[in-house]
Amino acid sequence: MLFLITSLIIIIVIFDLIWKNRFNKSLKQPFAIPLFGNLHQLGESPHEALQLMSKIYGRVYGMWFGSRYTVVVNDMDVAREIFVKRFDNFIERPKLPSLASASANFKNLAVADEYWWKMAKKKVANTFQKTQLMHHAYDLIHSESMRFVEALGKYSKQGEPVQPRRLCQRFAFNVILQYAFSDSVSYEIKSQNEMLGNERSLNELVESIDAFFKIVANGNLCDFIPALYPVYYSYLSKYGPHLKVHQLITDVYKKHQETIDIDNPRDLIDHLIIDSMNNTDTSIDKDLDQIQNILIGFDFFIAGSDTSSNTLEWFILMMANYPEIQEKCYSELETLLKPTGQVLLSHRRETPYLNAVIKEVMRIHPVAPLGLPRISRESCTLENGIEIPAQTQIVLNIGSICRDEKYFDTPMQFIPERFLVDNNLPQHVVFGLGNRSCAGSQLAMDEIYAAASNILLNFKISTLNPNETISEKEKFSLTIHPVEHYFVNIQSRK
Repeated sequence: MLFLITSLIIIIVIFDLIWKNRFNKSLKQPFAIPLFGNLHQLGESPHEALQLMSKIYGRVYGMWFGSRYTVVVNDMDVAREIFVKRFDNFIERPKLPSLASASANFKNLAVADEYWWKMAKKKVANTFQKTQLMHHAYDLIHSESMRFVEALGKYSKQGEPVQPRRLCQRFAFNVILQYAFSDSVSYEIKSQNEMLGNERSLNELVESIDAFFKIVANGNLCDFIPALYPVYYSYLSKYGPHLKVHQLITDVYKKHQETIDIDNPRDLIDHLIIDSMNNTDTSIDKDLDQIQNILIGFDFFIAGSDTSSNTLEWFILMMANYPEIQEKCYSELETLLKPTGQVLLSHRRETPYLNAVIKEVMRIHPVAPLGLPRISRESCTLENGIEIPAQTQIVLNIGSICRDEKYFDTPMQFIPERFLVDNNLPQHVVFGLGNRSCAGSQLAMDEIYAAASNILLNFKISTLNPNETISEKEKFSLTIHPVEHYFVNIQSRK
């Protein structure tokens, strides 16, 4: 009996080995091993590992994430064909347990299946078009950037170095909290027991977001071994790190329902509630509709607070490492000095160099270098002859494209001037491509500009040691941030 079981296992392993390595002859791929496929080759920095593989196997190549065949795209033409021209065939996300557990089985905005995504997109689009909410966003972003400047000013007056990460997090948190939930947190770094909302630790929420991103990051073995799906999904549904954030959003949503004034909506959540109240479509389950609203709030809280925060953290690091570029930005901003001494979002057209610097920071350190994967609905053949089998996972390696000599001269050098020559480089795809690109990209860009411009107008940023630069090494979860929790000196320019 033992012999038969052993023989069967050996046969299955050999079959899996042969099948994986002969699956798609139209693309090259690294050698895949049974069960794991190529997951063991991703390491701690999957985006960098995948970029290195592109130099060996081509800009588009196949590989295996466990039992899931995957095509990695490092080429803009192929990316446009997949995500734009053939959008309908690649509209879906892969059905992974980690994504399912955080989205009530794919009913949110970020990872929803087609039906729920279209519903969520319509809600968000309608909300973004509300003039009142647009003005609210403009005002709160500016006021929050000034609170950020005020918080940095305290360190400057005391002559103390500042660790940007936690302040950047608070700025991004506050924009999203006020925009979506009419709430905020202090910029004062208090004790570990600092609370937000319904007596929840702010630090615990930050840790929960970090843990959640690590779980959904590319290469999680439990997401790609079908036999583990039920157990893994059940575990995350009961103990997943996202649950604390889910509960916070749910409590806030219920409180909004109790206190809403339909004639004077306060924020995103109020608008979603009113949208649901006014929806006369009887085919929509009202309970599921409310769940989706909560999940949209979850998406904005998770994505909005982390991506903008990381971008600002990278921006401050690069300004400390490149003081000559920082001074050029300041010279440009100095010409805008108004009686208030503040930079407004309306000044953006008058600061082309700063705009270029922000884009260059986002290019050289794209905070979501692999984005969220898609999946092919049906098999198809691309214009260049590449065959994409049905149910193939598609990974767009944004980080690789942003650092490819095919698209950018000397891509590993920090050269903002490249965006002055062509301010709309099509290869600058940090928010993704097509209709499922980041829904909050404009809000994020407004946040980043408001904070970056007013910080540089008010302060000179420098490294602690003038003879040493801060490490630009990246740490990957789903987004990337500096591996070092660095400190900088902040000197007032006034």
